[in-house]
Amino acid sequence: MNLLTIGLERLGIPFSQSQIEKIVLYTKELSLWNRKLSLVSAEGEALVIRHLLDSLSALRHLEKLPGREIADAGSGGGFPGIPLALFLPDRKFFLIERSEKKAVFLSSCALLLELSNLEIISKPLEEVTRNFEIVVFRALGQWSRYQKVLNNLTSPGGYLLAYKGRREILVQEIETAERYFSDPRIIPIDVPFLGEERNIVIFRKDAGDGGRISS
Repeated sequence: MNLLTIGLERLGIPFSQSQIEKIVLYTKELSLWNRKLSLVSAEGEALVIRHLLDSLSALRHLEKLPGREIADAGSGGGFPGIPLALFLPDRKFFLIERSEKKAVFLSSCALLLELSNLEIISKPLEEVTRNFEIVVFRALGQWSRYQKVLNNLTSPGGYLLAYKGRREILVQEIETAERYFSDPRIIPIDVPFLGEERNIVIFRKDAGDGGRISS
């Protein structure tokens, strides 16, 4: 995991031996379940770079946002929720995953890693009836399909943080998102060893918008 520790240092994230050991456990568990569930396509160094370090690249920006409860919308193999929960133990993370089999995997990881700040919600995003102070997502597919449900998941006055790629494509997506969210901030992210353009965008939901929008 030398690549991981160097990457964490480049991201300016302090870490303990215990945290590194838990990440090692997580990657082993991921590899074990990946054969059956196809959780991620990467392995080895690619897994560390494209999933672990990429997930943690937003950590410093996320921890500046007010709010204790954070939802990971469409968590899949646990990215970015599990790595973030490991390094933000004072925040409560809710991993929302529609697949029951993947949700079982996420529950197994929470127990294995002894992450008491993790809760798994095994439901489609559209069926989650509560909302959260911060919602993050990383691999939901076509963003425009989820504008409405992401709005419903986010508390009034709360924040939406999206992991994205090229800025020129992101700017086009933002134009549709402004129907539900305001004050978009695009922040370039340098994921160590990746060599690809990555950005995060942070939106704020209007504090006066307390209603859920139906389809």
